[in-house]
Amino acid sequence: MRKLIYIHTLIFCLISLATYAQNRNRIGSKDCSTAPILCNNDIIFDSLMGQRNRPGFNDRTNQNTCFPITKNEVNPFWYKFTPQNNGKFEMYLNAPEGLDFDFIIYDITNGCATKQQVSCNASQVDLFNDEVGTGLSDDSASYYDTITGAANNPFSKSLQLDVTKTYAVFIESSQLRSSDPAFKVTFGGSAIFKNVRATIAADNDSICLGNTITFANPPTNGFSGVNYNWNFGDGTTSTLAAPNHTYAQPGTYKVKLTADNGSCKDFDSVLVTVKVTVNADAGPDKLICAGNSTTLSASGGTSYLWTPTNQTSSSISVSPIVSTQYILRVSDAGNCYDYDTVKVDVKPNPILTTSPSTAICQGDSVKLTVSGASSYFWIPGNQTTNSINAKPINTTLYKVIGTDLSGCKDSASITVTVNSAPTINAGPDQSICAGSAPITITATGGTSYLWSPTNSTAASITVNPLSTTKYIV
Repeated sequence: MRKLIYIHTLIFCLISLATYAQNRNRIGSKDCSTAPILCNNDIIFDSLMGQRNRPGFNDRTNQNTCFPITKNEVNPFWYKFTPQNNGKFEMYLNAPEGLDFDFIIYDITNGCATKQQVSCNASQVDLFNDEVGTGLSDDSASYYDTITGAANNPFSKSLQLDVTKTYAVFIESSQLRSSDPAFKVTFGGSAIFKNVRATIAADNDSICLGNTITFANPPTNGFSGVNYNWNFGDGTTSTLAAPNHTYAQPGTYKVKLTADNGSCKDFDSVLVTVKVTVNADAGPDKLICAGNSTTLSASGGTSYLWTPTNQTSSSISVSPIVSTQYILRVSDAGNCYDYDTVKVDVKPNPILTTSPSTAICQGDSVKLTVSGASSYFWIPGNQTTNSINAKPINTTLYKVIGTDLSGCKDSASITVTVNSAPTINAGPDQSICAGSAPITITATGGTSYLWSPTNSTAASITVNPLSTTKYIV
């Protein structure tokens, strides 16, 4: 004997779907074609208030089902869903006491007009005789599932869903009263309803300050027209599907994503850690003269790499031939890194031009000159002009250092040879008679001679003065 049962409350846990289940006030439509989509195993809250004698759009759409062929749709509620995976489908009802709810599960893969029943439950008894059928059946169309027992026993019947199909749920109660409260339908089992997916995937959930994090494009899951709303946790948002973001401050940020196509909605969140970055410092640019070296010093991290030398110490000595830019990569233990550059500018040295080396006689002086730089320093003498008068006692090497405006230097040397004066002998004085024959006088002690007043340059000269005369050689 069938007995009237009162289905008050259903308490169930669905741990595997906890991430996706949403509570929605889903108002079932009067017709299959306009049925709202159920997403992520939504929990349905639908109101019976004021729904009495709410006819369906398609009269007797329950024909060829377990419902009586003569029965029209009264107070119908239609919903539809597509499974995300093959699996077990379970449906639980929390209904007002004493009311009879009938159910049909349809396969509507090819449309509502050609829907196929896959599960059914209906009561064909006289409601006034307190005979009520309620629940789901995965048996034949003529099967009527009845649960008997004490109040608060929920019904639950299951079937296997096919991921390639789309289904409709038809719920009907002809006993609605204006005072009836809402009914609740909860879905369980291993089959998950297809939904938009707000799946956050990033190239890295721990980044260094100043670096950019890239969020991957969430899977559309076959839905079109999906809108995305990102909240990066720092007061900024984005509506791009796959945004990039750079944080201005270190810290831990909760990134939230909402995906919504108007019918279905999903949420996800992830924590992103932004680490304090290193601050690479390669020091100031350097200027060196050709042939010189300089030391480059780095700071700001725990490990270093110089390019193009490939040296890994914090300080390196370099001697570039031409002006060179050195790139420093600084990293820390957390693999944060930063770059800095330093330029070593190589200046050419000046080229000095000096007067040639020379020889002077002891006691004489000579002018020495230099050009090619902007300032000079002579050794010996410590003079700083571009020309000096040298009067050495002995043969001397004069060195001059020239410096240009860049501080680069060149040096040159001039040798001043000091020769001792020769001992010249013009011979003894001589006497001649007026009108006598000329005489020869000869000079010795030198290698070249100049006689005065005759201006002769020979060592020996012939003279015949008319009066007493002094000859100087």
